[in-house]
Amino acid sequence: MIVALLERVTRLLLCVMVFLMMTVTSIDVFARYVLNAPLRGAFEIVTLVLATSTFIALPLVTRSNEHISVDLLKPLLRGTGLKIQRIAILAVAATILSVTTVQMWRHARLLADGGQVTGFLEWPLAPLGYLMSGLCGLSVLIYLAMLWEQLRGLRLAQRPPGEIDPKVL
Repeated sequence: MIVALLERVTRLLLCVMVFLMMTVTSIDVFARYVLNAPLRGAFEIVTLVLATSTFIALPLVTRSNEHISVDLLKPLLRGTGLKIQRIAILAVAATILSVTTVQMWRHARLLADGGQVTGFLEWPLAPLGYLMSGLCGLSVLIYLAMLWEQLRGLRLAQRPPGEIDPKVL
């Protein structure tokens, strides 16, 4: 229930972000070519909103397993082999995203320590870095949950036929 609500809120937030990018771009183009007065900081706003949108979408894409993938080995694997491949992919993805999370957090801390701001609007960059790192971390947790479910499924599938599930007793 809570997960479904969070998904809906996140999807709504993404819609708002895309609408904001479209609106800022439209106003900038209109002001630039019709009024000869471009919107100040439009490029920075769109860039920051795009970066934010990308990382807000990451947990949604991870949870729904909609990352771009190439199935080179799938035709060669069956049954348990496919499950083991899935477990390996989830473990590697969680590991890589964990490293990314830590590195982004370190970079955000450097941005904060240096007082880094955007070039034109002078908005601080550290909060965006921390947000991106946090959303990567959330995606790692989702990967770990998916990995746990795959491992449980593999373990249950390997139980000999007729063996009683200890949880049932």
